[in-house]
Amino acid sequence: MTRMNFTLAGLTLALFALPACDSKDDGDGSTTATSGTDTDATGGTTATTGGTATTTDATTAGTGTATDTDTDGSTTGDPAEPGKFRVLILADTHIIGPQYDGNEDNIYMTEANARAVAQIVNAIEPQPDFGVVLGDVFHDGYHDTSFDYYLNNETAVSIAAEVLQTFRTTIYPLWGNHDYKFSAEYPPEFSHMLFREFFDRDPYYAIDYKGWKFILANGNIGSQGSGSYGREQLAWIDAQLAEGKPTLLFTHYMLMTVPELVTVRDEDPEGPIKDLYELVDRYKVDNLKGVWVGHTHNFWDVTTITGVGAGAPPEFKHYVLGATRFGTNNFWIVEFDGVAGTYEILDIAKAPPGIFPKQQGTECDYTQPPPYPCG
Repeated sequence: MTRMNFTLAGLTLALFALPACDSKDDGDGSTTATSGTDTDATGGTTATTGGTATTTDATTAGTGTATDTDTDGSTTGDPAEPGKFRVLILADTHIIGPQYDGNEDNIYMTEANARAVAQIVNAIEPQPDFGVVLGDVFHDGYHDTSFDYYLNNETAVSIAAEVLQTFRTTIYPLWGNHDYKFSAEYPPEFSHMLFREFFDRDPYYAIDYKGWKFILANGNIGSQGSGSYGREQLAWIDAQLAEGKPTLLFTHYMLMTVPELVTVRDEDPEGPIKDLYELVDRYKVDNLKGVWVGHTHNFWDVTTITGVGAGAPPEFKHYVLGATRFGTNNFWIVEFDGVAGTYEILDIAKAPPGIFPKQQGTECDYTQPPPYPCG
């Protein structure tokens, strides 16, 4: 198992390569800390000591240069220096390929919807420093067990990767249930090869930026299937949270045990960390500011109804985001403050999250000063 630390577009990422696995149940994550100094492709230096990654590279997402005002309008400065910055949050793009032959009418609009979102976001100034997709990046993407097939044919995987490249800012995906096949013919490691080849991303990783940490977790690789994380990934998440930075945990599945919305409880009852709930309970009173997910295709505040918010300060939120699969206004622009450890959703008025889910966000005027007017 290998840990790889490098700087990409001004962000420090800690990535973990998984061992080969023969089935879904064997796909636990890994965590191996290294020591040493690596020089990244941009000329910056990424130092790794005892599992803590820092960077002296002063590039910014989508620009490659460090200036007070970048040509693309993004927030700039040393990504290791705490400050204000903005992040685009997307969920459930569900992009299909030409092989899809299903009967879900709305699925045929997913590529067009994602491209339309890119056009909207690309016109916003200043640009988000980077973006995140909360899983289900593509849909029905597996049609051949040969890896060469995906290299030589247009598929949902290649189209989704190309669509994410149309955003002016760098997009970081995490993985949902539709990004896997979960069969003997398509073990998790086959999916992980595709993620690395087409998106240059590993099964799970963390982003450290301007005083904040963002954990992009993977709820598909534990021994109990969808909604489980595996002993080694849970230990890695624990180590990331223990660094004490203000942190958002991004994953695909809601912290709820209702079927189809499930995050498994007691997935490893004999292990040092029995499940993700234990980690959330431990850190939500301190530096974990929220758990944001996709999967259910609605804007929804489930902090209270899941019970996850019990005992947490009021700023801790368990939010679900609406899916771009169902609408081109289904995304958020969020401003973070690395000094204060706070954030503000600048376009929250498009679909204020409450106890009742909302599938569609309304259009916002991003030419106005934030908070953006929507309606």
